[in-house]
Amino acid sequence: MQNPVGAELNTQTLRLELLDVSLVLSNPLAWAKFVHSLLAGYVVAAGFVLAISAYYLLKQRETELAQCSYRMAAALGLASVIATMAIGDASVYGAGAMQHNKLAAINGLPNDATLAQNRQRIGNGIKAYTMLQELRDDKKEPELLAAFAAAKVDLGYGLLLKRWRESVTDASPAQIEQASSVSVPAGGRLYWGYRLMITAGILLALLFAAANAVNIVGWRHAWLFKASVYALPLPWLASASGWFISEFGRQPWLVADMLPIWHGVSTLAVADLAVSLAAYGLTYAGLLALAVMLTLKFIGQGSATALPINQEPSYVA
Repeated sequence: MQNPVGAELNTQTLRLELLDVSLVLSNPLAWAKFVHSLLAGYVVAAGFVLAISAYYLLKQRETELAQCSYRMAAALGLASVIATMAIGDASVYGAGAMQHNKLAAINGLPNDATLAQNRQRIGNGIKAYTMLQELRDDKKEPELLAAFAAAKVDLGYGLLLKRWRESVTDASPAQIEQASSVSVPAGGRLYWGYRLMITAGILLALLFAAANAVNIVGWRHAWLFKASVYALPLPWLASASGWFISEFGRQPWLVADMLPIWHGVSTLAVADLAVSLAAYGLTYAGLLALAVMLTLKFIGQGSATALPINQEPSYVA
């Protein structure tokens, strides 16, 4: 959605039709997003295992098993969080107007030049929309086809006006200004959301690094185990912040530079949407409650094949 490739707009059906599967499968941004999400999942898993292992070590339960899992979680967590931050940073600085707008928003930079450029693109999009209507009336003159091919890159910007009027061909200057003002994401929430994500990521990297260090030298400090337990929410916080930046940062586009979000609104009745959303919400809330209950149960129960509690002096200094 953020780097659409391998498809072409059908002027009669107004649908994007797949032309080249290889371009879709080799989309570099899609692969970067997939690997980034996968690594973020490893960070969450490593943070969870680290916290539970630290809890066992603090309670001196299953110490040999907990020591082993703590070492594994620390190593996997450090490698994953560094790779996640590196790939995420590279994708933010990727090509495309949407990525540039997102980057400007998260850095609190002025967007006057971008808004001026988008006004021009909206004007060009209006021309493309006008020509599109002629093409849908079966006008196939070579000059018209050539002119539309040159202007269709900005068709999506013309469609931004659909939020205020059905026909975009006679939009007023005030409406063009309105469309321009929403053509870039709002900066405040992205600015602070990005900093929340980075702060959580840095704290996790420091925690995993410290855990690896004490594993190497053989130290056992209560403060580090307590920090590992208290840091349990950090991976989820970092992942949720990253998801928010990705989704909110692509506003107002459902498909970058092609389809505004208000063109993806469902045609179902409000009551139908409310019922379906409530059903999804209750289902996932139930699954979440079940997951939390089972997690707490098995943490309290411990391993079914738990090693005997080490009776030697405490592992915690």
